[in-house]
Amino acid sequence: MKRYDDFLVERLVIPPLGENTYILWDGDSKEGYVIDPGGSVDEIIKIIKREKIKIKKIIATHGHYDHLMGVAELKNILKIPFAMHKEGEAFCNVLKSFAAMFGKEESEIETPVIDEDLQEGMVLPLGSHKMKVLYAPGHAPGHICLYLPPVIFVGDVIFKGSIGRTDFPGGSTETLMKNITNKLLVLPDDTVVLSGHGPETTIGIEKMTNPFLTGHARLK
Repeated sequence: MKRYDDFLVERLVIPPLGENTYILWDGDSKEGYVIDPGGSVDEIIKIIKREKIKIKKIIATHGHYDHLMGVAELKNILKIPFAMHKEGEAFCNVLKSFAAMFGKEESEIETPVIDEDLQEGMVLPLGSHKMKVLYAPGHAPGHICLYLPPVIFVGDVIFKGSIGRTDFPGGSTETLMKNITNKLLVLPDDTVVLSGHGPETTIGIEKMTNPFLTGHARLK
């Protein structure tokens, strides 16, 4: 668990792809969100109960299966809405086809239903804070980031020392780089970047060291 300002973040690394699921909550009001629940629902629930968090929504930054596997189960348990950009809905509809990768039968996987469409500029309250939705496709259609200074949850847009893949359906390197430049690199250098895989970093560190941003890595 880490504290940023007066809100807290717990990161769970979910197998088999090392996906980062985040539980975010306000230290005073105990209001919170679950971001990109890729599985390990029992562990997520344990943390929510332990910290007495009042989860407002489940949010997915995008529709790739490793970020969605826990959504339906968690939604059924907590009885709360699931929010994601509607452009990612097609990925929800094929989630069952990835069941074997998680050691499950297709019949065990429930298709997540999007209750709230998250669009650019929307604001999600968190106690006295406001978390802004940034539309940043390129890795996946409908990909969003969630900006809650001093942190930003970027899903698979950018990682420590790398950027999101663009060879999946709907991916675009040109679009991804445009959104990294116009949506992320304009943020303060000390903004903490919480990615969908790997460790945290900052905007400033990535500007200086990320080979895809410094020109030392070739983009296909």
